[in-house]
Amino acid sequence: MDVDAARLHGRPAAGDRALESTIRRILKAAGLPPVPQRPTSWQTFLKAHWGVIAAADFFTTEVWTWRGLVTYYTVFVLDLASRRVHILGSTPHPSDVFMGQIVRLVTAAEDGALIEHRVLICDRDRKWSRAVRQRFGEAGIRVVLTPERAPNANAYAERFVRSIKEECLDRMIPLGGSGTSDARSRSLLSIITSNAITKDSTTS
Repeated sequence: MDVDAARLHGRPAAGDRALESTIRRILKAAGLPPVPQRPTSWQTFLKAHWGVIAAADFFTTEVWTWRGLVTYYTVFVLDLASRRVHILGSTPHPSDVFMGQIVRLVTAAEDGALIEHRVLICDRDRKWSRAVRQRFGEAGIRVVLTPERAPNANAYAERFVRSIKEECLDRMIPLGGSGTSDARSRSLLSIITSNAITKDSTTS
């Protein structure tokens, strides 16, 4: 029986068996089990990368300035293993230039917040653009985007945002002056978030 006839009758041909054997050897060498046994859940993915995985997100703050209310976007990263939060920066204009500065900050060789991390979980906000993800990739960090409409996929970051909103930001409106409003607002946000981080970490 030739190869095509064997396949037609549902039986693997000799070439197919050799290919399957080769694939099994490659998977075994890579430490990967067969497909039915291979872990695919999100929790399994997190556990497999625990210790080198971080989450990132934004929260917003309404700051009262001489121009009226201005929305500031604050970006942070959170180490999943320790729950430690790093506030990276705040701006009313989260442009690609700002995001490029954030990438350089967190991947700095000496004191970057992500120097010991290899995976970064982000939602599908457009601020995590292809260009931003590419910069992370060049620094050796793989950006994993959460599924559509699945906030629980980034649950630790979502919890921090909820905590800082409920404990601080929903109860006050920071004031920013003219001229130095950006610097003052960033300093105030730093104090607010530090207090919220301390309280959130004690209840984790």
